Amino acid sequence: MEEWYYKQEDSEFGPISDAELRALLQSGKITLEAKIRQHPSVEWVPAKDVLPVVPLPPAIPPPLPAANPSTPPPVDPAIRTIAGPTGWLWFSASLFVMNELALCFMQFVFAIYALFLLVGITGLPDWCIQSVNALDSRLMWPKAGMFVFLILWQGSAFGSILRLYGESRLQHGRGSGFWWITPVANLFMPFQCLRELRWASRKQRGILEIRMSAGVLVWLIQASIIFNVLITAADKLATVANSASANNADTLSSNITTGLNLASNLGGMAQSCLLILFVLHNLIHQIRLYRGWKITAAAS
Repeated sequence: MEEWYYKQEDSEFGPISDAELRALLQSGKITLEAKIRQHPSVEWVPAKDVLPVVPLPPAIPPPLPAANPSTPPPVDPAIRTIAGPTGWLWFSASLFVMNELALCFMQFVFAIYALFLLVGITGLPDWCIQSVNALDSRLMWPKAGMFVFLILWQGSAFGSILRLYGESRLQHGRGSGFWWITPVANLFMPFQCLRELRWASRKQRGILEIRMSAGVLVWLIQASIIFNVLITAADKLATVANSASANNADTLSSNITTGLNLASNLGGMAQSCLLILFVLHNLIHQIRLYRGWKITAAAS
């Protein structure tokens, strides 16, 4: 077995085996310029003149620069022609807002009607009676339209976001609006979709790394959904109780039914207004998102 001596500065080390010497060279503890010899009587020579070329350890790449949370993610050159949010987003948002304003007006009239009855006012104004009679059979159409336009808008909003960011990090997409009409799931899935949509619409505005959370509007929408479900269930129970109640309890049952109708219409008004605010708020964020994206694209 070959034995080696090596010299570092003015100190001499050894004997060591051939494998140990090569391990020192590979680890960088000594260089190929280091003086080595096999016997104390032999002259010192550079290691590179005696040993075959020893592969050096792979160079460690320099660390990547720290990500700046205020820097938007790189934009694919293939989508640099995008001018802004999709036309379907604007179209469906406009229809939804107009539909909800009509629904709010109807629910307001019904709430006034129920409030008058609850406080014992029987001589209702003619405009109130005529409005209730005119809107009673037509209320189902704005309610159905609300879900249609909401599904269209939510799909367009997610599609607008996906045009910039792709499918990564988004759990929902263009078809997520159908959760609003899915039994049982419509109690919690719309909340998750609106929470994600809010986060995706805001994340380019200097808060890229912020965790996904729900804003006040999203929580209020979720609370209004639960409230309306509870009121609907209570109204069904009151209807059953009314049919089985005695004649002397008719007045109390009528007051309960009227109160539930008032609560139902107020809850519907609140939900409609909250959804209008969320849609408009999301539109504003997406406009700012694309405006910031255009500035970034122009700069690059």
